[in-house]
Amino acid sequence: MTLSATKTKPVPVPKAVMMIRDLSAQIENKDEMHALIKHGMPIRVADNLKSLLSLGDNDLAQILGITSKTLQRKRKARTALTPVESDRLYRVQAIFALAIKVLGAPEDAKEWLSTPQIDLGDRVPLELLTTSAGAALVEEVLNRMEYGILA
Repeated sequence: MTLSATKTKPVPVPKAVMMIRDLSAQIENKDEMHALIKHGMPIRVADNLKSLLSLGDNDLAQILGITSKTLQRKRKARTALTPVESDRLYRVQAIFALAIKVLGAPEDAKEWLSTPQIDLGDRVPLELLTTSAGAALVEEVLNRMEYGILA
């Protein structure tokens, strides 16, 4: 069986993806998120995260790995993100949910993600989330913080 032969049925966007108070619970449902990522998340999910993190269009486009123009076209046409773009969005959502868990509040998580961190070589965590390797670095630091392990 080839991957392209696999059919997937449309998956509605879970309400929890759209609401900050349920974000971490939704992220834990990996099976549902996998199906949603394969289907492609609606652009409104990306716009919701943009709002939560106070990002500009250029920042959101960079996270998704697309140009600002492509982001604007997707928004205007209300098209879904591709599976690759959806996966990148999920990566940021998952790290944001972990940061909220570790730091206790969305505003604290947002500030931490937007500020250069010594444990990351004075790099901004959000900027590292454009790659899986960068996201793994950010996740390691957050996990160390959660368990009280100093660098």
